[in-house]
Amino acid sequence: MTKMEFWQLMDVFRKDSNGDNEIFLQSAQEYLSSCNIEDVCYFGGYLGAYMEAVNECVWVRYGL
Repeated sequence: MTKMEFWQLMDVFRKDSNGDNEIFLQSAQEYLSSCNIEDVCYFGGYLGAYMEAVNECVWVRYGL
């Protein structure tokens, strides 16, 4: 899985969920359950990097 594929999947999950976090999570889990372990690991890595970047932005912006 490439970074571009990760973001395309995130867009699909967002579109399918229409703002509902439970549906978003369910869509992601359903998709990942059919992936090979390598793609699951890449997905987790990209998601972790994204979450870390968001965390950094919050800390920098609000000085927490």
